[in-house]
Amino acid sequence: MSDTVNERAISLGDMYTARAVAGYSDDRLSGEKITVSTTAIALTTIPATANAAVIQVQAQPVCWVSAQGATPTATTGFLAAANDMIYLNSRQQLEDFKIIRQGGTDATIWVEYIKKTL
Repeated sequence: MSDTVNERAISLGDMYTARAVAGYSDDRLSGEKITVSTTAIALTTIPATANAAVIQVQAQPVCWVSAQGATPTATTGFLAAANDMIYLNSRQQLEDFKIIRQGGTDATIWVEYIKKTL
């Protein structure tokens, strides 16, 4: 089973089950709620051993990027609507991730940090 198939999971529980079947082991390290406003921000408290994350956009649309040196604006980057999930699959993506709200109201995201191992 490839990572692509695993990342089509509908819920966090389904995702962890799919990864376990594929031979992965995931440790949930911590989570945080982040308010996203008019300035692009990075993830705020990445645990030292985290190498993946699942992010749920909880309210209001956002634009995001995970490419080194890139910064999203309200009109550039990947668009994610409320209830969309964003999957980051490497330490580099965690460190390069930036997000900004798209509309006129602040957005909220929930980030679940993960240590994945084979």
